[in-house]
Amino acid sequence: MHDFLAVPARRDVQGMKATLGAMEEGEPVHAILRTNRYGDVELSSAAHVGIGGDMMIAGRIVAGPLTKTKDGEPARTPTSDLRVVRDGVPSPRGETIEATDLSHGDLVSVDFTAVPYGEISVSGIATEGADGYLLVGEWIIRLPEEQAPAVERVRLIARDGEHSIPVPDRRPHYQSDIL
Repeated sequence: MHDFLAVPARRDVQGMKATLGAMEEGEPVHAILRTNRYGDVELSSAAHVGIGGDMMIAGRIVAGPLTKTKDGEPARTPTSDLRVVRDGVPSPRGETIEATDLSHGDLVSVDFTAVPYGEISVSGIATEGADGYLLVGEWIIRLPEEQAPAVERVRLIARDGEHSIPVPDRRPHYQSDIL
């Protein structure tokens, strides 16, 4: 039912290298990442190239700098959590809802506007931390009691228990040695 996060059992690394190598700055793209902390996450936005030459989608590095294959074709090495990359942007999913009505484990799609990335969409499992912040992927949907400023629209695809996508554990308090 919610198979947009389904990924092949084996990554097509060579295919992704070629696709990412041919991608141009500003081109619409979406990718699926598999992370332990946030679960499977779909990112949709224009492709960006960071200062170091890394390819970014929705502010997330998904591949290294541009190189050439043995045949002279452009290529970029995908990060280990990148599972799928496709051209274009998928259609919006789910029904519009208030960010304050979401819970840990809900399957959501959230539109954000953020400088310098512009409009982006992130879909996946909403995860809540001990700090009260609700995220989809690495993007904040809700502060402890209000919608995050970068959020433009929140769509609920399915409540926790109404989908079969694995739900990550709640996030513990962030700990740092930096004061």
